[in-house]
Amino acid sequence: MELAYKSYVKYQNTTVILTSLLFALALLASQTFGLAMADLGFTSSASPYDRYMSPVKIVLAHLTNGENSMDRVCFLMHEGRTFCISSSNPYVAATPAVTSATRTGDCKAKALWLASQLNDESVRFVIGKAYRGSRMSHAWLMWHHDKRWWILDCTNQWDPIQADRVSASEYIPYYSFTKNGEFRHRATRIMVAKAGSVAGGDITGFAAQVDDVTGHLKAGKGLPKPPDEIGMRLLEVGAGIGSSLRRIFHEFGFEDSLHTS
Repeated sequence: MELAYKSYVKYQNTTVILTSLLFALALLASQTFGLAMADLGFTSSASPYDRYMSPVKIVLAHLTNGENSMDRVCFLMHEGRTFCISSSNPYVAATPAVTSATRTGDCKAKALWLASQLNDESVRFVIGKAYRGSRMSHAWLMWHHDKRWWILDCTNQWDPIQADRVSASEYIPYYSFTKNGEFRHRATRIMVAKAGSVAGGDITGFAAQVDDVTGHLKAGKGLPKPPDEIGMRLLEVGAGIGSSLRRIFHEFGFEDSLHTS
């Protein structure tokens, strides 16, 4: 009987240990998976917004290792959320000093103001879409705290949002900027692929027209069609390519203007 009891106790202890171990592993896996779900992009040498990013890059370059509690971040977001929506320049963010003095700003100005207040070099200034299908681009911050990434959008939100908890149709980053560089995100790959698909037929047609003219000239046959007709056809096809790309850029909100939607 005593042997059976000892075996039972050993079995129970082993079960408790295994259960605790499995729970710890599950927790670690969920945290790791959550972090992986935050789209951090990949290094990019340039972005379409670079010529407008001077104020942003100046602020980011001066960020240090500021200590911020979640309570302080929430306080700052609430303050920024109360700033009136206003924009004096649809392309360039107002400086934090101007935003603070006027207590007004658009999404990019508010995000930049918040970055300066946090003074944390983990901060990313993000350009993308707040919601899939939005007509306008949007700007917000991503902030690393407590082993996870948080979305800080004091234009539309009062409090931080866990980046690994948002749906695939919300807060879609295109490009992000940090103290040490800039990053291109997954959505830009989709945009480029779709643009190529839509415009591909026009591009093929354009190339075929050029090849036809070149082939005739090389063979000494002269032009296959009157010069005016060839020129008009090439202009039409070229316009089709431009129109296709404009539709894609408009659909994905890939424009220079960063007005708040």
